[in-house]
Amino acid sequence: MSSCFVGIDPGKKGAICKISVNVNGEVSLVEVANAPMIGKEYDLQKMARFFHELQNPYCVIEKQQTMPKQGAVSAYTIGRGEALWEMGAAANFIPYAMVRPKEWQKVFGISSTKKNDTKSQSIVIAQRLFPKVDLRVSERARNPSSDKADAILIAEYARRTYLSANPKKFKRTREFGRRK
Repeated sequence: MSSCFVGIDPGKKGAICKISVNVNGEVSLVEVANAPMIGKEYDLQKMARFFHELQNPYCVIEKQQTMPKQGAVSAYTIGRGEALWEMGAAANFIPYAMVRPKEWQKVFGISSTKKNDTKSQSIVIAQRLFPKVDLRVSERARNPSSDKADAILIAEYARRTYLSANPKKFKRTREFGRRK
């Protein structure tokens, strides 16, 4: 049975990626999209449809955190976005993990120093691993999106974690797996 591995960068400007793998374990398709939005609000129906249409998925959602001196509204927005994605996975009985950025970045050798920006490193690594995937926010954009690059790398992290036979990383949201 084929599987798919999902990576979610949950911000309002975030992105989602689905890496489909065939029965031989080979990557057969990589799809990446911007977070579904209607104006400035999350498109909850599109989010629900996304989760409902997944077949045999494993999902990793990037754990969000607020930064010092960030306002209350901003902190609320960050937490709400993360919670919506987590609830989408849980409501569809999809095994998932919440992973801090440093954890998945470590797998790809991404480090933050004053000289190295993690966003530009993500773009470079995502382009090297999946050169045929368009990382731009839209066809009119000139530059690749670090949010799309992050989503791709989070999905690839999910794939590598699962294939390395470490299923403890994934929460089973129901005793017998996904709903029928």
